[in-house]
Parts: sequence; C-alpha cells; structure tokens
Amino acid sequence: MKVKLLCKAALALAAVGLFASAASAAYKSEYKLSVVPGASSGWGQTATFFADCVRKKSNGRINIKPYFGAQLMAGKQTSELLLVRRGAIDFALASTINWSPQIKELNLTALPFFIANNPNRYKALDAIEKGKSGKMLEQAIEKTGVKFIGWSENGFRELTTSKGPIEKPEDMKGMKLRVCGTPIFIDIFTKL
Repeated sequence: MKVKLLCKAALALAAVGLFASAASAAYKSEYKLSVVPGASSGWGQTATFFADCVRKKSNGRINIKPYFGAQLMAGKQTSELLLVRRGAIDFALASTINWSPQIKELNLTALPFFIANNPNRYKALDAIEKGKSGKMLEQAIEKTGVKFIGWSENGFRELTTSKGPIEKPEDMKGMKLRVCGTPIFIDIFTKL
C-alpha cells in the first residue's frame, strides 16, 4: 500500500537524520512537527499517521508531536523554513507555496498550466517528482540545510467563483481575486 511505503520511507529518512547526529546521544523527549492546516484535515491526518508510524517503529523512543494550525510559527506560514533551519521545528509537513519565497526553485510546482488537466496529471506529477526536476527541487531544499524526506500532494490549485465559468482570462475582468500571497501567484493572477 502506498501509505505504508510512504511511512517506511519517511521513517528511514527520519532515522538517518536522527542517528547521524550522534549515535549514542539520547533522543529528545519530543520532536516538533509543524502542520499549517488543522488536525482533521488531510494534512493533519497525515502528520498524525507519520508520528504514530515513527513512534511504533522506534518502539516509543522517537516521539513526534504534530502542532496544527501553524502554531509553531505564530500563523506566519512563510517563516516555517527559517524555523526548521534554526532547529526550533524538527519536522514540517510543508507547502512549496510557503517555502518558495526563500527557495525560488519551488515555484516550479506553481507554474500555471504546467501539468495538463487530464486524467493522467497525477502520473505526470509523480514523474516530475521522481525525475530530474524533482531531484533539482530536493537539492535546492537541502542546500538550505534542511533534510528532504519525501513528497506528498495537496491537489491542484483551482479558481472558483459564484459568477459563472472562467474559461479564458477575459472572464475574470473586474473580479477581485484572493490568492496565496507568494510573488508567483500574485504575478500570475495580475497578468491573467
């Protein structure tokens, strides 16, 4: 099952990071896992599952506590990377959107129309993540001093409105749009 494989891979990489620092050092009583959405969201459930897997596979030696609702960064989502780099946060189930202001390469996943809207778009995204582009993104993250564990997905960005269908840029004329505050999204929707 894909979830079990993700859990095993995440545990292996987490263990590498934990054991590499000092094989004989004691574990911290708690490792902090940052999660922007709430506990009942898909992200929240994934974070809880990850923490449970690590606790179980380490026989209770490694305890990861998810902190939901951007608690560890006082709601400022774009500061998450800095806090991970400083060690104030041990793990982050993070969005490329929130980290892209500091790691420009992560904007690749936010490019409009980058992956066609068809039944195989998840297959295309998996190929990107496992290919040269994915490796480039992983390397860009690790250049900051943060260990990359793995990919997850959060669906695709969509524009929704109660005003009717949007099929071409002209259909947005006169609309006020609320978008993620990262520069690439502001630039894209300003141009559209």
